[in-house]
Formats: sequence, C-alpha cells, structure tokens
Amino acid sequence: GSSDPMVTFRLKGQETSSKVVKKSVNPEWQEQISLRADELDDAVEVTVDDWDQISGNDFLGKCWVRVRDHSDRKLRRAWYRLVPQKASHNQPDADDAAKAPLGKLELACRWVVLPE
Repeated sequence: GSSDPMVTFRLKGQETSSKVVKKSVNPEWQEQISLRADELDDAVEVTVDDWDQISGNDFLGKCWVRVRDHSDRKLRRAWYRLVPQKASHNQPDADDAAKAPLGKLELACRWVVLPE
C-alpha cells in the first residue's frame, strides 16, 4: 500500500515539517528548510512519518544530518539510511538498499553562516 509521508526536522528546540505527500511510496518534496545550528557538533534529527489526521502519525524511520559534515559550506547531496526510533546518530550511507530496511532519504544540505 501507499502512505502519506511527511518529514520533520528537529534541532535544539527548533522544529519544522515538510508538506504531506498523499498516497506515495516514493515521495519528492523539493522544499527548503532552515534551522539555526551554532555548533559543528550539532546534528539535525530528521524523522519520516506516515501522516494520519485521525489516528496520529506512524513512524517510518529517522536519520541525522551532522553540521560538521557540511563545514565546507558547500551544497552536499547524500542518501541517509532510515533507522528505528530508538537508534542513535548514523552516517550517510551509499545507495545500498540492503543496509536500509526502513528506506532511505536523499537530502541536499548546506551550512550557511549568517552575520549577527
């Protein structure tokens, strides 16, 4: 069957979500998300859920984007392996379905330094 996936991004008390893509097993968002990261050791938690207005969202997987991996401030596109809810920080993985039983998420990220 299909799902209604959405992505939530969390970092140090900040939270923002993508739009919901209805009835899709291969969604594309093409959205721009901005969060404030002050430290190289920060990591954005990225959670993919199956949106359900009546019974509540169902967890599909999560991954982390480490700010340190983007310290060169260049746009970097990578696949991230989705892991179970209780897992800890993971690394970007090559496009290898055998290592991603919960699926994968491709993200393009850049760390931008803004003047005070």
